[in-house]
Amino acid sequence: MHEFPKELTSGFSHSWEVTLPEYPTSESWNIRYLVRIKSDRLLDIPATTSDNAYQFSISSDDLKGVLLSVVPWQCVAVKGDIRKLVTNGKVKLVPDLSDTSVDFRDYPEKMLAAVDAVLEGRLDDPITEVEYNGRRLKYLPVNELLELRKMFLTMLPQNQRIQTIRMEFR
Repeated sequence: MHEFPKELTSGFSHSWEVTLPEYPTSESWNIRYLVRIKSDRLLDIPATTSDNAYQFSISSDDLKGVLLSVVPWQCVAVKGDIRKLVTNGKVKLVPDLSDTSVDFRDYPEKMLAAVDAVLEGRLDDPITEVEYNGRRLKYLPVNELLELRKMFLTMLPQNQRIQTIRMEFR
């Protein structure tokens, strides 16, 4: 039975137990989960054993600062020179809502805010330093900014689009 969590939240502890009849604890298998948090960050979660089960735990610090994403994981069994892939999949990483350093907006929301900042003349706003296709937004002509705004607005989920449009007409 492979019960890796479907979602891991930053700032919280996670634990689970797995029974692997094909890799009994009595045969000294080294079982671990590997989670590729980012291209340069790997979370290695070794098992502890209890009777016939493998127990895994992640501390609240292990996932500190993760961004909303879906990342790959693997469960690996190692004994001596033998290394086997037990199972693999993807897990959703969720940022801690109490972490004030995380911008929870998705890409279209961020870009829409940047375009709006330029259109509204807030050029001192650091968000206007944003680039799109290698060009700084603050140097784009108004007609291109309006086209970008329209494009990013259509990328938003429908409920956000309606809310954004309502705010414009108030």
